[in-house]
Amino acid sequence: MILTGGNVYAVYVKMLTSWMKDLGVNDNLPSTDEIYQRILHFAEKKGSTSLKVVPTFWGERHIPDQRGYMTNVTPENISLGDIGVALSRGLVENVQKMMSREFLQSHGVQRIVGTGSALMRNQVLQKQVEQVFGLPLMLRENVDASTGAALAVLCREKST
Repeated sequence: MILTGGNVYAVYVKMLTSWMKDLGVNDNLPSTDEIYQRILHFAEKKGSTSLKVVPTFWGERHIPDQRGYMTNVTPENISLGDIGVALSRGLVENVQKMMSREFLQSHGVQRIVGTGSALMRNQVLQKQVEQVFGLPLMLRENVDASTGAALAVLCREKST
């Protein structure tokens, strides 16, 4: 299985829900959407963190045996906001390992076009895309990877 933003956040929300149940918080348990919104709220407030998360829970195309992990954990950076920021950054850094900023710029890429519900709903993730790649992000709804691949081929054919 490959890394996707929605799956990574779903794992985190499921873990938090499980912990709350284990702690006996069964009455007034927040919904999945409420937990997700709280993570985003505190991550936006936090802005940045020294915590590092590599969220490759199921491996990845280029490293199928790798599993997720956290580094640089301190008592000061283990909050809901820190983990939300670190998850977002880790998602984007994973993509960058497969397609670096330098590679994109050497091929004339001047902006990132993003889609997907995780990216569309998550301003922290959007900011991380722009910071990690150093390029502006344009969001597009109702577009999938095949559209991007087709556009890339058309642009390549046009330039040759």
